[in-house]
Amino acid sequence: MTNEEAKKFLAAQLECKERYAKRYTDGCDNDCENCELCYVQGNMREQIEALRVAIKSLEQKPVVKGKWIYQYDSFSEWNGITFYYKCSECGRQIETPDTKEKLLIDYPYCRCGAKMEVADK
Repeated sequence: MTNEEAKKFLAAQLECKERYAKRYTDGCDNDCENCELCYVQGNMREQIEALRVAIKSLEQKPVVKGKWIYQYDSFSEWNGITFYYKCSECGRQIETPDTKEKLLIDYPYCRCGAKMEVADK
């Protein structure tokens, strides 16, 4: 079942429930056998599958994309050049002796969960 099919089944089920809840004012006669929404909601198996798809969709966390923003670099005789980058999403600062190409190998994600790219200088 696709997300669109699940959405269609659940929308019909929601409308049916809303009509039933307002049956005293909007005229739902509770004659489900002859209601146009009865067929659109799908059978019990389809309704269960639609609920599973909806739950799965809600459980998926959207991907947050962030960038390592170059801040500055420094040089010390003991460590050589150190580069400082900051996360565009949470502000976390990291220091690394690596080039920006290797930065994404060592830090593909920030602690805040953002999937990282390297911003242009």
